[in-house]
Amino acid sequence: MTDIHAERLFTGTQWITDVTVTGGDRIDTIDSGRSPSAVSYPLVLPGLIDVGVWAEGYLEGPTSREHPFVPEEAFIALCRSHGVTSVVDTGSSCSVGRWLIGQHEINAVSSLGRVSSSPTRRCDHVVDAGHVSELASALQTLGAACLVIAEPDAVDVSGISGPVVLTRERGGMTVPGFFVHRGDREWVSPQIIACSLWTVEGMLNGPDATLGRAFLPYLKHFAGEGNFMARRIARGVLKKLYGERRVEDLDGWPDAAIKSRPDSQLLASSGAGAAGVVPGLGLWDELAALERHIGFEAALRTATSNPAAAIPALNSGVIEPGARMDLLLCDGDAASIAELREHMSAIVVAGAVSTIQAEKESAQNYCLAADRRAL
Repeated sequence: MTDIHAERLFTGTQWITDVTVTGGDRIDTIDSGRSPSAVSYPLVLPGLIDVGVWAEGYLEGPTSREHPFVPEEAFIALCRSHGVTSVVDTGSSCSVGRWLIGQHEINAVSSLGRVSSSPTRRCDHVVDAGHVSELASALQTLGAACLVIAEPDAVDVSGISGPVVLTRERGGMTVPGFFVHRGDREWVSPQIIACSLWTVEGMLNGPDATLGRAFLPYLKHFAGEGNFMARRIARGVLKKLYGERRVEDLDGWPDAAIKSRPDSQLLASSGAGAAGVVPGLGLWDELAALERHIGFEAALRTATSNPAAAIPALNSGVIEPGARMDLLLCDGDAASIAELREHMSAIVVAGAVSTIQAEKESAQNYCLAADRRAL
């Protein structure tokens, strides 16, 4: 059993003070006051949820003595080191998705691939519109918690049970931002940071992403302080890889998405797996961007109770009896995303406590191993 006392606690929907959360892998009770065995923290929140990640990475260098999921292990380590205890994988292949949802170190659900009649990704399931329901049932049997569809206009999703993620397609490209439908409810993810990195110039001006190089080796080239010549070379390489992406491709997104929806319908998504995004760290950038639009508490809900409502299979994002014991523990109070990030101290995943420092060391070890393989 784990006893955590919170001087101040955010349940995902409201703030309460002086309570003890008790449980094993699930929360059993939330009682007033501090129990004798409880470890006290100034601030406790639900572990953060990153919706809409692409958790599939790749190895660079010899692999003879390593199993094939080392990059995905690095992905998990990066998420945990930044307080992300749950992810919704909407981009990986079926094999990687199946591996991911079986890991105890993170609370992960997956779509086990994406449905498309005109595939643009190697892991897309190719199917015509008339057979989407059959494929959805097959994927659910394999453990898929949601269905991802690439051409939403061509598919009737009304008869599909469970959450349906609809990606945005423009000119044969998947652009940032997506919708989640469940029954008669809808949520939207603006993916502000992914939008800022959409164009080649956006990637060149983005934050340093080299921390993610054990997950996606090419991120070692996304150094934040490159000299002019390095950036000039990078610009040419990126244009060959990604083409002439235009801001106009985004159709006024993400501002239009945020302004047209109440806060309760917004979901935070780092877009991890896209060029220039570091898993875990990217979610903090997204939350800071959302905070500027909707404020601190509403931004917190986009990574806690909102995704909990949109993707029930997570059973996380709220602190209440029966939910997973997934928590973010802070050594100081916070009234902003920046302060919250500064005071992250430990995480609890299914009742198991680990310090942020230990998680950062684990993530760094994956980076060092990746560097050695590349020599």
